[in-house]
Amino acid sequence: MNPILCGDSIFLRLFKLFPYYFNSLSREFCVSGQTLSDLKGRVKENRKALTGCLIVLMIGTNDFMNSVSLPYCKDQIRSIIKLLLRLRCSVVTCEIPPFAFQSLSGLQNVNIMEFNNFIQSLASITKIVKTRTVFVTGCEINKNLYCPFYSSSMRTDLIHPSEQGLVAILDLILDSLKVRSA
Repeated sequence: MNPILCGDSIFLRLFKLFPYYFNSLSREFCVSGQTLSDLKGRVKENRKALTGCLIVLMIGTNDFMNSVSLPYCKDQIRSIIKLLLRLRCSVVTCEIPPFAFQSLSGLQNVNIMEFNNFIQSLASITKIVKTRTVFVTGCEINKNLYCPFYSSSMRTDLIHPSEQGLVAILDLILDSLKVRSA
């Protein structure tokens, strides 16, 4: 069973690069700019299509970009996971990568790390993919795994993983699902 990706532009890019690993419904649930609240609404609207499916989540980047509170983000991810579990879905939850445009001690990254720690605490109800291990070595962010510029606009990015970063995320997901990439 190919999993359905649910997330923002990070997972949208992953799906576009490697569509053969994922259910085509990923197109509906990976939306650039999507927030936790947006995804929760999308899941509620599409309950029937998701029932009994394998879901891989990575969501929250846009919430932290917009300085949404950590307690709200924790409540939303917990609520999304519980909703999916009520739909008899198998759920795999990925940590979100830190922002490479600031240090790990920057407020947004501190909140992302606390959010990822919270995701880890949900291991009794969802399988966890520790993506931070790819993007953080010791106390340093591996900026080589991020796009230095966004698309052709040449606007500084350092939020979106590069193709190399996406391959690393894919490998972690496939490992967690016990599927090997070709």
